[in-house]
Amino acid sequence: MIKATLSRLDRGVAVGLAVIFIAAGIIGVVLGVAKDQWLSILVALASIWWGSVWVHVAVKGRRLQFGELLWPFPRR
Repeated sequence: MIKATLSRLDRGVAVGLAVIFIAAGIIGVVLGVAKDQWLSILVALASIWWGSVWVHVAVKGRRLQFGELLWPFPRR
């Protein structure tokens, strides 16, 4: 399988996307809890998960494989 490495710019974009998605997710969870909107909370949690995928991309410095997209957290 091809593992393309990312440039510094690509890694910076990945970090920026991670920050945006995680911050939006946290804000969404807070607003969803405050307004008692559970669908909003689920969408916000998905945003946090997607942000964690981008963190994983930035840390690894390469494109992720399909299994890593589904579960971006380290397996022990």
